[in-house]
Amino acid sequence: MGRKIPARKHRGVRDPIKQNQQKLALIKDKINNPPEKEDFQKVSHKLASFIKLKEDARSGNFKLRKPKDEEDKPENYDKKNKQSARHNKELPSIQRYQNESDEDYIRRVNRITRESIQESKFEAKYGVEVIRNRKTGEIKIKKRPKDELEEQMKKARKEKANGKKKPNKETEVKISPAERKKMVKELISQRKEKDKQNKQTDEFKKDEFKFGEVVHCPPQLSAPRKATKSETVPRPGKKNLLLHSLITNAEEKTGKTKNNTKLPSFDLKGKRKELPIGTRQMIENQQKNVVELYRALKKKNRSEIS
Repeated sequence: MGRKIPARKHRGVRDPIKQNQQKLALIKDKINNPPEKEDFQKVSHKLASFIKLKEDARSGNFKLRKPKDEEDKPENYDKKNKQSARHNKELPSIQRYQNESDEDYIRRVNRITRESIQESKFEAKYGVEVIRNRKTGEIKIKKRPKDELEEQMKKARKEKANGKKKPNKETEVKISPAERKKMVKELISQRKEKDKQNKQTDEFKKDEFKFGEVVHCPPQLSAPRKATKSETVPRPGKKNLLLHSLITNAEEKTGKTKNNTKLPSFDLKGKRKELPIGTRQMIENQQKNVVELYRALKKKNRSEIS
């Protein structure tokens, strides 16, 4: 099965005859009829926009769009000199002298560029402008006018470094020392009230009985149920091993479980050689019986498998 191609949803009139009637009603005045105006053709959208642009340019309402490259340029940018009006310096034209070698010319260019870079750094550091007279070699230093934007930026940086904004003296409200004391006392009293409310909720609430009331017994509190211990690893002596079934069967045969007589208990702590002879023999006999039973069980399992 191929993919089902989704069809366009029909949101109009469901009846095609009715739909055709509506279409014809809109066009009936235009079919086989002459145009309303002779020698008239509708102007295209592009031509209409071009005519409008031409009229706006004549009237002066037209505004040129700024190119993308000139967005970041300063307002006082001079296109002819391609320098800002602020740094309107006469740069020296470095021309090659007669009979000057390539090395000497490159060295001279490097020296002039190095000097101009150092000069610009000096101007930026001390906020001045160095004016050179190329003919006489005279140097003058002129103080650069302060830039409002730079001053605001410096102020903002200082406030950020200090961590606090200095309050304006105009907006700052002066408070007398007596009023300040009153405000401090009110704040302390409010804090104390809050502390009292918190203490009342935290303290253990006791039942207070009025005079003459009788209490027959204390309240019965239901203790929480103890959680059942889930032992992931069984303790020694509690494993359901194969030999347990054999021992229980042997005990049932001998009838030890039926007798209610208690066996004498022996202290089996310490080494076996330190135990009395009777208990030692009894333990050895039990050990031999268990080993024989285990061997017999193994033989039985092998015979069943084969």
